[in-house]
Amino acid sequence: MQRSQGPSREYNLQNRQRVNPPPLNGSPSQPHQSQNNKPLRFRIINNTYRSVSDRMIVNPNTEESFEQLLANMGEVVSIVDGPPTAMFLAKQPYSEVK
Repeated sequence: MQRSQGPSREYNLQNRQRVNPPPLNGSPSQPHQSQNNKPLRFRIINNTYRSVSDRMIVNPNTEESFEQLLANMGEVVSIVDGPPTAMFLAKQPYSEVK
């Protein structure tokens, strides 16, 4: 009975160089994610009731207007005062995100 000792380290050599060497970091099947393709994660805090908050993940590749994004945020966090009209940073200075 033979046990598997992990992946083989045998490579085909051609002119003293490896043919199809394994990747050093990660696997080649993972799609390349640039800074613009990564999902955006952020926390939504209700300005009226600060104890009401939730996290949201947004795909930057979607064709969604800013108004639609604000409406989706309003659905995630229960906002009683009506739909959100603007988005601000949580840290000082509380500048508006446009």
